[in-house]
Amino acid sequence: MILHRTFVSEVLRTCGAVTLIMLVIFLVIRTLGFLRMAAEGVMPLGRIVSLLGFKLLSYLDVMLPLMLYIAILLVLGRWRKDNELIVLAASGWGLPAFLRPAVTLMLLSILLIGGFSFYLSPLSVQAGARVETELRNRSDLESVVPGLFVESASARAVYFVESRDADSNQLENLFAYGSDLGNEMVIVAANGYQETRGGTDYLVMSDGVRYDGTPGSPTYRVTRFEKYGIRIQRASSAPLQVPLRGWPYFITDRNEKWKALLDEKYRDICRSHSFASIAACIAGVITIDSTKPTHVAELCWRMSKVLMVPVLILFALASSSGYSRRQRLPTFVIALVIYFAYYQAVGLLVAMIRNGTVTDSTMLWFLHLLMLVAAGYCFWRRSNNRPLLGRLNTAAR
Repeated sequence: MILHRTFVSEVLRTCGAVTLIMLVIFLVIRTLGFLRMAAEGVMPLGRIVSLLGFKLLSYLDVMLPLMLYIAILLVLGRWRKDNELIVLAASGWGLPAFLRPAVTLMLLSILLIGGFSFYLSPLSVQAGARVETELRNRSDLESVVPGLFVESASARAVYFVESRDADSNQLENLFAYGSDLGNEMVIVAANGYQETRGGTDYLVMSDGVRYDGTPGSPTYRVTRFEKYGIRIQRASSAPLQVPLRGWPYFITDRNEKWKALLDEKYRDICRSHSFASIAACIAGVITIDSTKPTHVAELCWRMSKVLMVPVLILFALASSSGYSRRQRLPTFVIALVIYFAYYQAVGLLVAMIRNGTVTDSTMLWFLHLLMLVAAGYCFWRRSNNRPLLGRLNTAAR
């Protein structure tokens, strides 16, 4: 039907535009932070793009429900402003006519948000954690940015490089300062490069001068050299630490061992009559020990991002379907307040489950059910051309 196709296409286009604007804002804020870290030598410039991509993917599952909610509000708000909703109502197409395209949008959104929430976002968090671990484990010289004085991780050395050849990794016009046991050393060299011997990193310099002395003493030793190497400190190797939100809830190894473990744990969990624990066990091997509150809370949070979609769609339809052209901004503000209150309530209950304050996830599912009933009730009132808030809202209509 033309109405259904038009509504779906306009919502998708508006959702894409709103998402693009939010992504630009997100990328600008993150890029500024990463550029500051690159200027301080914390990360190389070449890693900024990859980290931006990983951070972006890890937050899309949270951003997409809000973008869809705003898109429906904007589309129906524009139709109400242009009197298109009045024309549709006069032609016999009331609010229930939007249920069919809304179901289409809901299914598409659930597939997309579920894919990000359960798989793509955790994978991006894993990849970002690997990059950050690699940056923490690199040597002091690898963090040097040409044209900047960079302090070592131990705060006992300072390096400066005027330029670096990306192909041969040759360094030009080097400066190195170090202090040890009250003695200070300054090295200036024309060229240099990094090499590894026996698992130890060295900075090999050529055509330079070394100055040694003690602060406050007039005596300094000057040594000219053709080739000289100093040991470069490398940070202690830190293990890869992936946060819980970076664990994908999928079975990647489908051999008989995993199947036997899953069947055995599934039987044990069924006796506990915990819906969240059963769902956690079925969802993947990573939640085999689903009695941990952190595991249950993480799964509840991922499921909640999907369950919020139909509730938000109903609220958006009910909030923007009034035929009056007045009170447009207050209605939009109230709709956003509903979203943020719902989102914060879900986040609060998930945090309580994670901390062990709430031992069962029943309250969380009851909250989703309550919001679904409230959204359905608001939709029913709007479908019968009644105000959302009864007599309190009569004047506004």
